[in-house]
Amino acid sequence: MPTPTQRLPRFRRNGAELRAFQLTTRDLDIIREVARHRFLSSPQITALVVGAPAQILRRLQCLFHAGYLDRPRCQLDYYHAGGSRAMVYGLGSRGAGVLRQKLNLPFSRMDWDTKNRRVRRIFLEHSLMTAEIMIVFELACRASESRVKFILPEEISRSPAASPSKRQPWHLWRTTLNGKPQTLIPDGVFILEYAGETEGKNRRLCFVEADRGTMPLVRSRGTVSCIERKLRLYTQLWKSGQFAGTSGVNRIQVWIVTESAGRALNMKQAFANLPAGKGLFHFTTLGELKDPGVSFSDF
Repeated sequence: MPTPTQRLPRFRRNGAELRAFQLTTRDLDIIREVARHRFLSSPQITALVVGAPAQILRRLQCLFHAGYLDRPRCQLDYYHAGGSRAMVYGLGSRGAGVLRQKLNLPFSRMDWDTKNRRVRRIFLEHSLMTAEIMIVFELACRASESRVKFILPEEISRSPAASPSKRQPWHLWRTTLNGKPQTLIPDGVFILEYAGETEGKNRRLCFVEADRGTMPLVRSRGTVSCIERKLRLYTQLWKSGQFAGTSGVNRIQVWIVTESAGRALNMKQAFANLPAGKGLFHFTTLGELKDPGVSFSDF
């Protein structure tokens, strides 16, 4: 390891310093969390993984230089501009191999390091916001003393008890709009399971849309991406009922989370008359979600 006066490079691996590096159980937890979110910042990782933050930060450095994690280079300009910024991590090629071999997770053999180098800043920022929303829900459920359980749908799909009909591709849904087949790809998907409710009807399938204010609310052409089009696709999915009964799910919720209270209010007003089910859409901000007074069991 480097001496106190030396610093390892931020974006160039120095594997020679880490020949004695050995993976721990917590390292596997870190790699798995980064993989399922695509990208995570160091504060997001320390929030999710059990352990002292300072120790986790040291392990993140080791995991990067050993090739298990990667640091996308599109964040380089954060540091060129001066000041301090939390480091962002993605899955490295060796990390994907570990997930396949030790945890039997279906991560491809592609060169993840090269894939990460092709990522642009706008995609990175959107991924981090989506991850932050998912993390808020997960941590709130952990704090609920088992009243509400946070479940990743792929955990159900991988279960040996899951029948082929229940192995839904959770991040890709087929629906229609104006009589034409369409594909709906949410930013994030998770399930909330409520204790005390009837089994088989106690799970809600939640979709996340992370809005950074770059997409217009409405466009004159219905075939072009906009917030209204996405909401109409979700409405059609709700009307189809194809989610009903899937792994105990009897209700869906769509969380449209933005950074601005004004934009959230504009959305709520603009789409107030959309013919959707009660409680289908929730327009809010990341700040409101993080409010300690918010109880997701109320929704």
